[in-house]
Amino acid sequence: MRISLISAVVLVSIVIIHSETTITNSVIGFSTTLPQNWICTQTSDSTAIVNDTTLEYKSQIVIKKYHRSQIDYPTPNDWTRAHFIAYLLVTDYSFDPFGAVLYYDSSSSCKQGEFWATEAFSEFYSLDTVLGAWSELIRFTAGGEFGYSLYAIGDTSDMKQNIGMYAAVLRSISILQQSTSIARNSKVKQILINQTNFDRSNGAYDLAGRRHKSILPQGHLVTVRKLNGNTFTSVKLK
Repeated sequence: MRISLISAVVLVSIVIIHSETTITNSVIGFSTTLPQNWICTQTSDSTAIVNDTTLEYKSQIVIKKYHRSQIDYPTPNDWTRAHFIAYLLVTDYSFDPFGAVLYYDSSSSCKQGEFWATEAFSEFYSLDTVLGAWSELIRFTAGGEFGYSLYAIGDTSDMKQNIGMYAAVLRSISILQQSTSIARNSKVKQILINQTNFDRSNGAYDLAGRRHKSILPQGHLVTVRKLNGNTFTSVKLK
């Protein structure tokens, strides 16, 4: 375990939440309690988006479910560990956009409900100065037949100013034990682990292939990978 802290990133904050709303999503397999004016929208059988309708908190939170191959990852912790390591590699060693992991926690006390989780806070930059910088707080966990990535992503200024709220919402999500598989022909996300140039003709994408929120219509976050056709190596989230 390595933990790096800088003055601009503080993940231990006191957040007071009034008029909470408790929701349970049996399709994706999670339950959570949301602050006042926050909503959760299921966009597919494997994805839900959580956001503040008042836009006081502008970044979005995404809950993404993946089928866990028991051949590649015999235990849920194997899935969590492998995808966390892949995330650290892609963040630290990609070229453009490039990133820096400012904090991470892989200790046994890091939990998502009852399951072991890993957490990282990263900042991303691009050689294209028009795109600016963006940040992400991400967690990986797994339970039963599924693995999950849960992340808040948005402009760096908003993420750093409101990191306490985003961390509180992410950590409040409990994963439900599930045994029913999602459709095997569903598209899986891929994490790139080598230097690759992204095609910006239709917008900016982060290192995990997610389209940068700031250039999308309000309320949308695309979770597809878009490249310029270069040869690359990838690790599939299964």
